[in-house]
Amino acid sequence: WSLWRVMLHTPESSEHRILPLFRHENGRVLAPTARFVWDQMMADPPVAYGHIESAAALDAFQLVEAAALEHGQQIYQEMIQAHRTHMEAEREKGAYTFGARRRAVERIGLPAVRDHRLSLLAAEERMWLEELDRKSEASPELVPLLLIGVEGGGGNE
Repeated sequence: WSLWRVMLHTPESSEHRILPLFRHENGRVLAPTARFVWDQMMADPPVAYGHIESAAALDAFQLVEAAALEHGQQIYQEMIQAHRTHMEAEREKGAYTFGARRRAVERIGLPAVRDHRLSLLAAEERMWLEELDRKSEASPELVPLLLIGVEGGGGNE
């Protein structure tokens, strides 16, 4: 059983979600079991009976890491889609605002003043678009938080 943090880093923030995974000895990943084990650990802290070292620990980690990469991908895709939706809304809102400002500038003032104000507005809009493009960049991170071997209890422990 393992617990992972799936992160989405952007220039303005970081967002994360927690991913519990249970990888059975036969290789299957059992999501309901992962959530059940997590719930049980929160209700009744587990008792450690030992630990593994060296190559066995590395092998165990690599097996669950592969499953975490696969299952964390879906969570990351959901996070990136939400980020893209947010950035598209920001882009639409800004385009509307700059359009309204442009229309207002075009209606008033002498032609030379109007042209100067329009060039200033165009420069401001370019800077805003560059900043928006920078904020649109995102990168993933998958962080292992906990990896334990789970053995079933006899029910009378």
